Formats: sequence, C-alpha cells, structure tokens
Amino acid sequence: MLIFSFILICIATAAKGQGEETSKAIPIGNPILYYSIGVVLMIGVILIARYHSPDQVLKRKLKKIKKVSIQDFKDGPLSKVGGKVLPVKNPLFAPVSSKECVCYHLIIEKENDDKTGMITYDNVSDEVIFKDFFISDHTGLAEIKPEGASFLIQKETKKVKKITSEIDERVKALLEERGLASSANLKSYDLFRVKEGIIEIGEEVTVSGQGHWKETADPDLQNRYSKTLVFSHSDQTPLHISDDPKTF
Repeated sequence: MLIFSFILICIATAAKGQGEETSKAIPIGNPILYYSIGVVLMIGVILIARYHSPDQVLKRKLKKIKKVSIQDFKDGPLSKVGGKVLPVKNPLFAPVSSKECVCYHLIIEKENDDKTGMITYDNVSDEVIFKDFFISDHTGLAEIKPEGASFLIQKETKKVKKITSEIDERVKALLEERGLASSANLKSYDLFRVKEGIIEIGEEVTVSGQGHWKETADPDLQNRYSKTLVFSHSDQTPLHISDDPKTF
C-alpha cells in the first residue's frame, strides 16, 4: 500500500510540475509528462517486484518469528534459534571464494540488452549445495539437516573484466565448465556475472522451524552436550536458514 501511495504521489507531482511550467495546461500529448509518468511507473514496478521477491518475503517472515535460546527451545511450537556454525568433517569449498563452508548458493546470470537499452540479467544457473551441520549458542547444541530447506544467504557478485586474481580464474573456469563462455571469445566472459553466498564455519546463522530433542550421537560432541536439538524440513513445517543479520 505504501508503494502504491508513493507512485500516485510521484505521478501527481510530475503532472503538477508540468502544469506550472506553462500557462497552457495541455497535458494531453505532452511527451515530457508521459516520460515522467513512465519513469515513475517503472520505479514502482521495480519496488513492488523487490518487495514481493522470495528473499524479501522470507526475510519478513523470519523477523516475525520469536527467537529463543537453544536450551529453552520446546518441542512442537514454531520458533527460531541462532548460533555459530561448528567445524565439520569434510567441509565444502565454495567454488568462487574457495572458502570452507557448510553451504553455498551459486547463481550465474547472463546479460540481456533489451530493446529499451536497459541492461537486465537472465538466470542461467542456480544451485544450492549443502551438508548437515551443527550450531551452538553457548546454551546448547542444534543439528541442522538442510534437505528441503529455504535459504536466505547474503551474496557477493563477481564479473570478469580482466583475469587479475585467483577468483577471476575460478569464475572463468566455472563459465567454461558449463559451456557458457570460451577463451576463443574473450568478450563472452563479460556477458555473465556470478553471485556466491556461503555459510562459513564460525558464521552466525538463524534457523526457524520445529525442532526435536534427542540424545547426542556425535562422539566428538557428547562430552559437551548430552542432548541435541534437531531441525529438519517437512511439508507441514518448512525449515528456513539465514545468515542475514536482519533476520536474527
């Protein structure tokens, strides 16, 4: 509603401005007025699309869920906990940053120069790779089984203009492995941008869903924690995982 109000105010302001510019109030056929309205409507569409994007919807949902400490979590009711990711055996390595992690989200987008001259991007590859992991908030231990979960992971964007670092080399290799670009056409690399989001070892994350307590099975953690709070996804109770501080 606020976005629609903003659009209407901007249109009214543009129309008023045009009326004040000349004593001949002839808005019909005035190209400047139509251009102003078009720009405002375009901004409005972008804002509305962003507001209703999956990430923004999930972010608002997570902010509303009550957060509790791990030790105070009760079986049954939907809630959320937070904690730092503990080291794991055989961690994943993010394909661009090469950092150790328990999850990475890799998106590859291709530049699309439409007829209006605006540069947009089409999604050509989107993959989330993860493994089970543990978090601790110093009051208790939680095991996260991400299969089927929704992720909200902060991402960094990389475009290859010149090969000046190891990261550039890895992005170049990613594009070539997927047959998206070739060294035979150096300009082909410029058409793509790569977004990578990772959940690193030691990073703070928040998890929402329904958890259940069980005896700690991991021998390396049994001495410190007698019980483990286990989170997993189900159709009745979705599991959400985020490293965005705004959801903590």
